Amino acid sequence: MLERNNSRLSGAQDESRICKYYNIGDCWRGDRCPYRHVEVTSDGVTLDQELVYGAVDEYYMEKILPEPGTWVAVEVTTVLNPGHFYVSLPFGKSAIDNLKEKEEIDKKDDWQMNFDQLISEMQEEYSKGSHNEDTTVDKAPGEIVAAKFTSDGKWYRARVLIVEENS
Repeated sequence: MLERNNSRLSGAQDESRICKYYNIGDCWRGDRCPYRHVEVTSDGVTLDQELVYGAVDEYYMEKILPEPGTWVAVEVTTVLNPGHFYVSLPFGKSAIDNLKEKEEIDKKDDWQMNFDQLISEMQEEYSKGSHNEDTTVDKAPGEIVAAKFTSDGKWYRARVLIVEENS
């Protein structure tokens, strides 16, 4: 429910402003019709739109925010509800396409080094035996775990697919 100028709106108000005769073929009022002559979409998408303004300084508009229509990577930092949330721009205003190409060139070696380091550290940590294989905590489907592969005896990241009950 939205209150504006002492009037209450509940959801989209398209139907009250769209000519019902135009949509079924012909409006007998023609150009004198006070209603909008637009086709109502079958998927129910509303034509009601409301401009949203934020308190943003002109400096930020030009220097920090991306150009309108640009696809950028964002990180959702807070969600109050589906219509009120906050995001940050972890890669600045760079377009996703440019970022992907640059990242693939610049970070390929770093990524491989970090991945190899992760695997090495996993082997070292889990080989110490500091974990408990006989835990009484049940695993859940979809849960991410570290699992020892019986063929090579190494530890890998894994996802639980099925949980079987022991009788």
